[in-house]
Amino acid sequence: MIHQIKICLFLVFAFLSLNSAAQSSQSADSEALANKVIKQSGLSVMISQFPVLLKEGIQQSGGQSGEEGSGNNQKMIMQISQIIDQAFVVSDSIEGIRAALSTELTEQELLTVLEWLNSPLGKKITQMEIDIMSSEAYKDMQSQLLSLQEKYRGSERERLFQRFDKATNATEASLETAIAVQLTLASAMSASSNNPQMPSYEELKHSIESNRFMMRGVIGQQVFANYLYTYQRLTDDELEAYVNFVSTPAGNHYSLVVNEAVKNALLKPSEVIGSKIMAEAISG
Repeated sequence: MIHQIKICLFLVFAFLSLNSAAQSSQSADSEALANKVIKQSGLSVMISQFPVLLKEGIQQSGGQSGEEGSGNNQKMIMQISQIIDQAFVVSDSIEGIRAALSTELTEQELLTVLEWLNSPLGKKITQMEIDIMSSEAYKDMQSQLLSLQEKYRGSERERLFQRFDKATNATEASLETAIAVQLTLASAMSASSNNPQMPSYEELKHSIESNRFMMRGVIGQQVFANYLYTYQRLTDDELEAYVNFVSTPAGNHYSLVVNEAVKNALLKPSEVIGSKIMAEAISG
C-alpha cells in the first residue's frame, strides 16, 4: 500500500511541477500537517521542557558538591541557568522541527502519523511520553530502575525492546545527539578560551570520541530504563501495536526525522551555552 501511495504521489508531483501556485499550495498543506503533528504528538510540550530539565540537572549536579563553597556554587548555578534561558529559544527549536517534518516527510506520511496520533492508543502513548518530561518523573524512574528490570526480565516486553529500539533508532540517536552536543560545547569553549592550558578542540574531540563505546553502554541502559518506565501501563498487546506502528515506513521515517531535528535543536543552544560559560569563567 505504501508503494502504491508513493507512485500516486509521484504522478501528482509531476503534474504540480507545471504550476508554481499549486506547488505553494502543496507546501502550505505540508506545513499545516506538520503543525498538527507537532501539536498532537506533544513535541511542543516536550521541547519546552528541555531548558527546564537542563537547569534542574545543573542544580542537582551543583548540590552534590557539599556544603563547602556552596555560595560560589549557587552563584555559578544561577549564572549558568541565566545563560541557558538566553541560549535556548523554544520557538526557534519548534520551528526547526516543523520545517524538518514538512520538508522531509511526504503528505501521506504526515497523514499516516496523524491518524496514529489521533487513535485512542496513540493519544494514550503521547500522554505517557509527555508525563515523563519532568524532573520528578526522572527521579521516580531512577528509583524504580532495578525493580523494573527485575520485573520484566525475560518477558515479552524485554524482547520487544530490540524491535522498538531498531525502529525508533532511540539508542543510536541518543548517543549521536550526546556526542554532537558535547562536541559543540567543546568547540565553543575552546574557541572562546585564551588559556594556553585549555585543551585544543582536537584534543577535546579525541577525548569525547574515545568514550563512544562506554557512552553507548550507558545510554543504551538509560533508553531501556526509559522504555520500561514510560510504557509500563501499556499491555503487551498495546506495546506491540506501538512497535508495529514505528516499524512501518511512515512510523520509522517519522522517528528518524524527529530524532535528527531534536539533535539539531540542541546544537545551536549548546554552542551559545559553551561559549558564554567559558566567557564567565575567564572573566570570573
